[in-house]
Amino acid sequence: MQTSRCCEHHTRQENKKKKKKMDPQTPHDSSSTSSSSARLPRALALAIGMVLGGGFVAYVASTTTMKSPCEGNFFKSEDFDEDFVEDEPLPDHDDDNLRGSKEDFDADFVEDEPIPGHENENLRGSKQVIVSVAHSESEEARGPALPGPMISGPPDGTTKQMLSELRALSVDLTPGSKCSTWYGIEMIEKQRQKILEVCEPIADSDSVPSKVYCYSRDPFDLGTRYTCVFEDAELVDYRPEFWKKPTSAIHYTKLAVQSCTMGVNVMKISWDGWTEYTMRHVEERPRLECRDVVEHPVIVYTMWELAGHNLYEQMGDYFTVLEAVLTMQVEFSDVELFLTNIDNKMPAYPIFDAWRTAFSRRGIRMGHEWYKNGTCFRKIAFPPVPGVSTISGNRGRSGQTSCRVGPIFRVISLFTRSLFVQNQTIHGLSEKPRCRLALLHRTEPPRTFDSASYVDELNNRLLAKKLQFKGHEEEGYKAFVFDPRGVPLYKNLRILSRVAVLFGIHGAGLAHSLFLQEGHSALLELYCADRQAGNGHYKTIVAMMGLSYSSLSSTMCKGFDPGVVAGAAIKLIPETTKADCLP
Repeated sequence: MQTSRCCEHHTRQENKKKKKKMDPQTPHDSSSTSSSSARLPRALALAIGMVLGGGFVAYVASTTTMKSPCEGNFFKSEDFDEDFVEDEPLPDHDDDNLRGSKEDFDADFVEDEPIPGHENENLRGSKQVIVSVAHSESEEARGPALPGPMISGPPDGTTKQMLSELRALSVDLTPGSKCSTWYGIEMIEKQRQKILEVCEPIADSDSVPSKVYCYSRDPFDLGTRYTCVFEDAELVDYRPEFWKKPTSAIHYTKLAVQSCTMGVNVMKISWDGWTEYTMRHVEERPRLECRDVVEHPVIVYTMWELAGHNLYEQMGDYFTVLEAVLTMQVEFSDVELFLTNIDNKMPAYPIFDAWRTAFSRRGIRMGHEWYKNGTCFRKIAFPPVPGVSTISGNRGRSGQTSCRVGPIFRVISLFTRSLFVQNQTIHGLSEKPRCRLALLHRTEPPRTFDSASYVDELNNRLLAKKLQFKGHEEEGYKAFVFDPRGVPLYKNLRILSRVAVLFGIHGAGLAHSLFLQEGHSALLELYCADRQAGNGHYKTIVAMMGLSYSSLSSTMCKGFDPGVVAGAAIKLIPETTKADCLP
């Protein structure tokens, strides 16, 4: 920590105190608060390589040490072991050999390794130790962090690889076109070119000035979108009551900066949501007074969809945060995520498995687990407000089909599918051919019908058309009811990797089409009741992913003729799958 940013004298005094307390023969855990605190060492080193979509490599390796200051919020070793021992194969896929066991993972337990460059600071490579403590050893200064899953997330180099993949997929887009600036590599590059410098350095200051700047996403159909970053800023105030309120797009985070002045543009810009609070209430100081320093990047985000079941809106939040990582060009393995308006009492929806895995190295904090006032951040970022995203913006909700390729959709789909080691084989996500037709089950009226009867009709027609063979289940196509509710995301992704046609009533669950396979899968959308063809949410996703698409409409959802639905689904079966599925 430089003298110009925090008090060097205080640092020296604190270091002397640490040296007196530390036993030179025993590693010192700077996060411990008392001798009675439970320290649960747990390490998992797991390395699996996977090549997808032209060279996207997913490598997984982790060491984990956790101590819980709040019981009930953290995984326990017996929970971890049980997940792998009790994990059952999918119906009709008993031979997948994807079940794990306790013994498989015990053999990989290794000692925690120090973070490179911090061997003398005793900062272990864990999710719990996420603050480089410059002035205090107090756990109270920090608050607990939510650990990610028991496997590591993306390794160093993932952000660079995603950008490379995004660039490669954008080569056929016309530079400067809407499709390129909305969904291609230009979306990222133009934001990095349009940086709005917000805090002007003070001349002749004896302190290194803080930096405040915003990446500007323009064009965007609802006005300019900003991802704002503070470098060397101090947390002055955070209002936790905001995350309890129904207005999910607002949080109040007040920061202080040193040796720079917030420009007049700050008051003129039409900030939205959190930006109006944070950007217009910055304290200007000659010098910060840091009680703790967070050395790694932190991203603060308020989710639009809380603990509901709207996967479409949840995916919008997911895209926004991942795009912020790509725009900032920081590594997932180094970023800590703070979600301001959720807590650990809210039921976790399946896509949250991806959040937890993507940011598992540093972990995820929730609204009640924020840092204490006086904490300084080397880099803290605020992505654009929720409620609109790359998925829904630019006519995404009504059907953006003028662009027949969406590189950012494909890169995020690929990234998400590569996160889960449970699905990885030496050949990719699945060695099974895509010979399944999945009817997405809905239970919420009025948009529901008897899923089983439609699947029965479809299987009968597949049999009649010699696309299915009785007594030879391993050959031909088969329809089944797909109900993703309450199922871990990795299992749903495993199922979707084998689906040739996904069909069902219009609803948020059709956002699963993001994980279908380009050229080998199709979507049949059934419009009925209060959702008709003007709702083009999934037409957009299908277009971006390069999938085949068709739709049917009915006034009443139970009014669909099962035979008509079955015929439409069979017609959509991709020709590319028949060589693998038919004898």
